[in-house]
Amino acid sequence: MMLAVALCAMAASVWWMRNHDGGQAQAREHADELQALQAQVGQLTSELEEKRLQAEEERANRDQLMRRIDAMSAEIKKLKTELAFFRQQKPGK
Repeated sequence: MMLAVALCAMAASVWWMRNHDGGQAQAREHADELQALQAQVGQLTSELEEKRLQAEEERANRDQLMRRIDAMSAEIKKLKTELAFFRQQKPGK
């Protein structure tokens, strides 16, 4: 009878320790997972900021190129007008 009580007490102790430790182990797993997710969020935030800066730079470059195209188009139009004028001034015409 004492042996049965001792075995039951040991089984209860093992069960309690397993359940108690399992909760701590699960809490550690959740903490580790949370830390990994926070690191991933930090990395993704950095990547997003880098992509945003790249897009901003590309937009600025595109705007600058469009201004240069507009300026060159205006210069071409002006030169064509001058060429037409000088062709009319050419002797023999």
